[in-house]
Amino acid sequence: MKKESNGIGENKNSKKISKNNKIISSILAITMCCQSFVGANPNSDNREFVSDDGIDNSPAADRSEEDDGVKDIKSKGNNSSSLIRNSLDALLVAAMGSWWFYGTKNKSEKSVLKEKNEKIQQLELKREESEKEKAALRKEIEESNQQSSETNKKMQKLEQQYEKLGEDKSNLRKEIEELNKQLSEINGKAQLLEDQLEDQRKKLEEDKANLQKEMEDSNQQPSERMQQLEQLEQQCAELKKEKAALQKEIDNHNRFTFMTISELNGAKREIKAYYGKKYFTCNVGELEVKFQGNDKKYFRNLGEAYLSDFSSPSRTTNDLLFFRRSTVKIFEVIEKSQDKINELSEYSKFLLGLIKGGEGKLRQNFRQR
Repeated sequence: MKKESNGIGENKNSKKISKNNKIISSILAITMCCQSFVGANPNSDNREFVSDDGIDNSPAADRSEEDDGVKDIKSKGNNSSSLIRNSLDALLVAAMGSWWFYGTKNKSEKSVLKEKNEKIQQLELKREESEKEKAALRKEIEESNQQSSETNKKMQKLEQQYEKLGEDKSNLRKEIEELNKQLSEINGKAQLLEDQLEDQRKKLEEDKANLQKEMEDSNQQPSERMQQLEQLEQQCAELKKEKAALQKEIDNHNRFTFMTISELNGAKREIKAYYGKKYFTCNVGELEVKFQGNDKKYFRNLGEAYLSDFSSPSRTTNDLLFFRRSTVKIFEVIEKSQDKINELSEYSKFLLGLIKGGEGKLRQNFRQR
C-alpha cells in the first residue's frame, strides 16, 4: 500500500511539472513571434493622418507642416516600438528563467523521490525479514513447549513406576521375612527327623547285631534268620534313602538362606527359580560354565572370573559347593534383570568374603580337578 501511494504522488507531481513546462514553452513561442514581428516593421509609414476636427491633410498641403507632422509621428512610433521590444525581451528572459527553474526543480524532485522509494523498498525488505524471523522464533517456541510437555509426561510416568517398584519391594521384603520364619521351622523339624533317623539306625544296627548273635548261638532254622536279616537290611536302605532326600531338602533350604542374607531383595520369580527351575549349571572341576541367556559372552566371562578365584589350594570342599550354588543364583538374576548388575557386584563381594572364611581343607588341589 505504501508503494502504490508513493507512485500516485509521483505521477501527480510529474503531471504538474509537465503542465508548467508546456505553459512556459507557449509563452516563449508567443514572445519570440511578437519580437520577430516588431523587429521586421519598426518604421512603417503606411498610416493615415487625420486631424481632430475631421479635416483631411492631403499631400497637397503645406510641405513644411507635413514634414513637422511626419517627424512627430516617427518619433512617437520609435518610442512605442522600443518600449514593446524591451517588454518582450523582459518577458523572454522571465520565461527562460522560469523554464530553467522548473526544469532544475523537476530533476531534484525526481532524485528525491527516487531516494525515498529506495529507502521505502529497503524498509519493506527489512520488515519482511523481521516477519520471517518472528515466525521462525514463534515456531521454535511452540516446538520447545511441545518437547517440555512430553518430558513432563515421561517424568510423571517414571515417578509412577518408581512408586510402584517401592511398593513391590516392601511387599517382597515382607514375603521374604515370612519365608525365613517358615525355613527356620523346617530346619528345626529336619534336625528332629535326622535325630530320630539316627536313633532308629542305631537301634536297627543293634537289632541286627543281636539277631546275628542269636543265629550263631541258637539252633533255629537259618532260613528264617536270613529272611529277618534281609528285611532289616531293606528297612535300613529305605531309611538311608529317606535320610538322603531329607538332606537334599535341607541343602535346598540352606541354599535359599544364603541368598536371603545377601540383602539382594530379589523378585518373586527369582526366588521360585531356586526350586527346580535352573537356567545355568557350573562345572567347577573343568573350569567351565554352562548357561542360557541373552548376552552369553558377558555371562561366560563373569563365570570364569568367579571360577578362577578358586585356583588356590586353600579352598575347601564346602567353599566349592557354596560357590557353585551362589554362582548359579547370580547368573539367574542377571539373566532376568539387567537393572540389578550394580547390586549383584556388591553381592559378589559378599559371597567371596563368605567363601574365604569357609572351614575344612580341600581333599585335593583345585588345579588338578
